[in-house]
Amino acid sequence: MKTKSKHIELFGMKYKIIFVPEDHEKLRGDSENDGYYAVVAHTKNKIYVRNNITKRRLNKTLLHEILHAIDSELYLSMSHKQIYRLAAGLSGAGVKVKCIR
Repeated sequence: MKTKSKHIELFGMKYKIIFVPEDHEKLRGDSENDGYYAVVAHTKNKIYVRNNITKRRLNKTLLHEILHAIDSELYLSMSHKQIYRLAAGLSGAGVKVKCIR
């Protein structure tokens, strides 16, 4: 199965956005979670995203994962709740993620 991908740039590095099936190993949840919409792999500069995600949720989800990457890169130590709220606020303010092909 061929997957489509895009890129974004953060701190001069390209992060590959890879769309995968929702049952992909990277998106599997844990005991508290049924699965994720997306996950950032910091050391590989990749963001894995469910391929069945809606456009509306995609932007908010990418903002969320980008904030995780920024948090990691700048050693901010933000909580997941802070990242979630900041992504929701940015999305609600109309911030859009522009992907580089």
